[in-house]
Amino acid sequence: MPPSIGVWGSNVGALPGLAENLRAVDGVAAVSTFRYGTSNTHGLAVSLIGIEPDAFQEVSGLIFTEGSASAYAERTEGRALIVNGPFMVATQTQVGETVELLTPTGRVTYRIVAAATDLLNAKLTTAYLSQANLQADFGVTEDVFLQLNLRETADRELAGAQIKALTSAYPQFKVISGADYYQSLMGMMNAAFYGIYLLFAILAFPSLIAMLNTLTISVIERTREIGMLRAVGATRQQIRALVLAEALLLAAIGTVFGILGGLYLGYVFVTAIEVMFPMGYYFPLSGILAASVIGLLFGGLAAIIPARQAAGLKVVEALRYE
Repeated sequence: MPPSIGVWGSNVGALPGLAENLRAVDGVAAVSTFRYGTSNTHGLAVSLIGIEPDAFQEVSGLIFTEGSASAYAERTEGRALIVNGPFMVATQTQVGETVELLTPTGRVTYRIVAAATDLLNAKLTTAYLSQANLQADFGVTEDVFLQLNLRETADRELAGAQIKALTSAYPQFKVISGADYYQSLMGMMNAAFYGIYLLFAILAFPSLIAMLNTLTISVIERTREIGMLRAVGATRQQIRALVLAEALLLAAIGTVFGILGGLYLGYVFVTAIEVMFPMGYYFPLSGILAASVIGLLFGGLAAIIPARQAAGLKVVEALRYE
């Protein structure tokens, strides 16, 4: 793994000998390599990723939005590209059309055979082509990223030691397990979500103050009404319950509209981002339950001071209130 994932142009790669040596390590099942090149089409810079279809599918593969894995075979027949969503949006092209890529020897026509992407290149204008075409048209032979799988029966500690020994001569690479890389990504995602939750909490506090203010004004405006209720026999507990019920009703209405709005905005966001990276729309039931509980809890908290204020009104003063 190079130091800067996705910004391939700043990395120093290795010649194919490193991949061949890794394939010879006892316990290694498959080794896949990325080669990187740059081009230009429609006035836009394009990242070119050269892949080996068979090995690439064994260790990871692409997520297809148009077409299927059969496009790997098409990509090896002639000049063919598998492009990602940002490429199609930026160039306004479709699967089946052709594009001209600028090479050191002039422009060359490639055909788009499918639309797909992977995690590492999801945000970049990227096209995947065969390493043979990348070498023939762009003169690229360096591997900038290597992925490998171990056999299920492999001695992982021994294989890991041999892999690190081989890569010690290549300081431009860092050896890292897929599980560790996944955990690092999840850590960054969790940190981002915690930041969003903190922002939501900060934004929710003014709504609590607004509801408290609304209920307080409501109690003041209905002072005589509360006095009449007390005069005909309503207890302080009943008055408190009345204010609390009103607060919970307001909170329930706001929570319902908030959840519906959130579901809609979430669906719109996921649908929009599918152009760049396919995502499944999923909203957990626990999230809806948590939002409902928090909304009602805020309503109850906002009602504490107004309810005490209403219950503490003196009957005679309340009836005389103008």
